[in-house]
Amino acid sequence: MKIKKFIFVESNTSGTGRLFIQSAEDFGFNPVVLAESPEKYDGKFPEGTQIHQVNTGSVQALLTWIDENAPEGIAGVYSSSDYFVGMAAELANILNLPSGSSTAIADCRQKYVQRQKLSAAGLLMPISILVNSQHEIEMAYKKAGPNVVIKPQSGSGSFGVRFSDNLADTIAWAKSLLAQGHNERGQPIGGVLIEAYLTGKEYSVEAFDGQPIVVTEKHLSEMPFFVEIGHDMPAAVPDDVKEKLMKCAQAAIAALGLQWGPTHVELRMTSRGPVIIEVNPRLAGGFIPALIKICTGNDLVSATIAKAARYEVKLQIGLTSHAGIRFFMIPDCGKLISISNWEALYNQPFLVDAQLYAHVGDKRQVHNDFRDRIGHVIAAGDSRIKILHALKEACSIPDFIWEPLNG
Repeated sequence: MKIKKFIFVESNTSGTGRLFIQSAEDFGFNPVVLAESPEKYDGKFPEGTQIHQVNTGSVQALLTWIDENAPEGIAGVYSSSDYFVGMAAELANILNLPSGSSTAIADCRQKYVQRQKLSAAGLLMPISILVNSQHEIEMAYKKAGPNVVIKPQSGSGSFGVRFSDNLADTIAWAKSLLAQGHNERGQPIGGVLIEAYLTGKEYSVEAFDGQPIVVTEKHLSEMPFFVEIGHDMPAAVPDDVKEKLMKCAQAAIAALGLQWGPTHVELRMTSRGPVIIEVNPRLAGGFIPALIKICTGNDLVSATIAKAARYEVKLQIGLTSHAGIRFFMIPDCGKLISISNWEALYNQPFLVDAQLYAHVGDKRQVHNDFRDRIGHVIAAGDSRIKILHALKEACSIPDFIWEPLNG
């Protein structure tokens, strides 16, 4: 009997994609990645992973490939990429395979539409205005300012997100996004949002089938950008704050019709209570799934594959450990000349993972988003204080030497 293929429409490129491939193999499926540009994934997946060139912006092209190349049938369809989770759902819906609603996912990925739906459901929202011209930018700033966040209407991984406290910078950044017009995957951004800046600590709630599992505490880069440089799990918050964050996230998931599979809800705890930053109709990136597995025993990557393949999913309730991750970031545009002391990380107490995504000789540009990460360390144990100390110590051990690109 031929092994059924599990189809991935594109993939996350920062870690979770590899885990999905491995999980599909563990279930006994033949994982196949369909990609517009297969070279984008060089070195990202386990050796031998099948990657085929297909127009992943066309559901008809995907269906044609499946008709011609999968006579044994398809076990499931999914995408670990925020940009293609909607297309994967549409394909699964057509093939009568388990998936979330492609319509609900499409609405969620349009941040302005998402804001309107959440506001209609009675959830606290910041002032949020969609703009497409300089005049609209100026009018939006007057309503949402003086402190605002500017971001693409459709984006992911902190791409294009920036804080501004004045009109001139707001106009300049919003105009640059509008002129660019597309995200790093070449998809239209659909305009720019000007939103009132929310003051308060940022968290995320990780959920599955509409049920909150754990609250994650975020560590962000310095202003004016919002790059996620680390996560702690579980978040160090009182029980009443945890309950408020989880209830807010659950209400948002329900309002958007996203009760199938994984969701990643980002919030800020303000003086008015929890306010949604955005809801993502997918599993969290940034190796948060690895933290979830450590802290709760739940493998949400495997749970997603199982659900997409019509298997029963049972998740555990409760926490069994603490964990955290810190990312190594590029300091500036440059060429990586040397890496020293990396091996010393392997002997550090509480560290359970250390990975590099850069190599000596690599030339890097600063993007002020997830692409600026060059590696990470993960620590785990029964003491939050010890974990935080271990992460701080680990971040001081490797030494990265960079040469300016114009040097």
